[in-house]
Amino acid sequence: MNGLKVTYNLHEYSGDKVYISFAIGMGVSVRRYCLDEKQEFLSNLAFANVWSNYIKKLYGLDYKCIVDRTNTYVVKQTNQKNIAVAMEEFLKMVFSTTYDAEVFEQVKIKTMDNFKGVYKNGRFRGVHKSYEATEWNKEFYLKRLIDDIQGITYEQFVDIAKKLLVPSNCQVFVNGSVRELSDGEIESMKQAIPIDKPKVTLLANIQNPYLRKDMHVIEVAEEPCNINAICLSFDTKVNMITRYYYAVIEGSKIKERNKYMHVDFMDASYIVISEELRSMKRVFQNLATKEQYEEAQQQEKIRITEWLENEPIMFATKVLEIQMLGISLTEYLQLLNQFSYEDYIGVMKECRPVICEAQVVMRR
Repeated sequence: MNGLKVTYNLHEYSGDKVYISFAIGMGVSVRRYCLDEKQEFLSNLAFANVWSNYIKKLYGLDYKCIVDRTNTYVVKQTNQKNIAVAMEEFLKMVFSTTYDAEVFEQVKIKTMDNFKGVYKNGRFRGVHKSYEATEWNKEFYLKRLIDDIQGITYEQFVDIAKKLLVPSNCQVFVNGSVRELSDGEIESMKQAIPIDKPKVTLLANIQNPYLRKDMHVIEVAEEPCNINAICLSFDTKVNMITRYYYAVIEGSKIKERNKYMHVDFMDASYIVISEELRSMKRVFQNLATKEQYEEAQQQEKIRITEWLENEPIMFATKVLEIQMLGISLTEYLQLLNQFSYEDYIGVMKECRPVICEAQVVMRR
């Protein structure tokens, strides 16, 4: 639709609910982009959070914003009857909002105050410190994020919005009791999508993984916290669905509940928050056994089904996460249902990543 990828999933929810979700290629760890495959553009690490707070100030609870490392997800709940109007409003919000300098200053202050509040939390600070290891190819530094929050200006904010809030850097996923749209409704939506905007891609700076070193950091915090990060460096020839599937299957061997998987074009990792500090490298030394593989497959299928039925916002972010990697939901579900253990071993023997570890210890 005018260069914007829109996908649909028909699923019946009570009250004919429909969930419209946007993924925008901007997050807390991404700053280097390429415009039209020729011009390098440096963003601001705080932009996604400031923009999300701006939207919350304008629209309140109408939109739910989730800022991740490389993507920002925005979700709006509507119903079958109002889907066309809600979709058009959503498109105009993302692509056509006029930003006010006074509102920006208010939102910037709120963003700084929010960050100061959570920064005192040892877990929050430790996780963001571990990004210096996990987001290695994106050259993330916690101090740069802090400086960017303090230093972002209204002019920079507006300029970044013009460059990043464009169809080529977004995807839309509509899930629920979707009805057939009329030609007039589709045309109105198309008119809300700008054309002749730059093509935006992440600018990769893939470094030699064998130069990557383990990281061990001890920092002072009020609440003790142990954070283990496993960094997975794949060869650039390994496709995204293989990287993602490897992380899902092998990461299932980590039994701690507080674990967070992340895969993008440049970096892949697990961040694990645990009571005891221990090396996680050993978990990935050998490929999963057949029993572990089948259990991981089944757990992932159950998780996706539960999200679809009971947590549609989680389901939407999962779908958009993989779609932003170029993986369709259908392709991923086929892999879960049809890829045998023998297939998995045959592929992964040739694609295993270089593994490094980071440990961040927060102590009083």
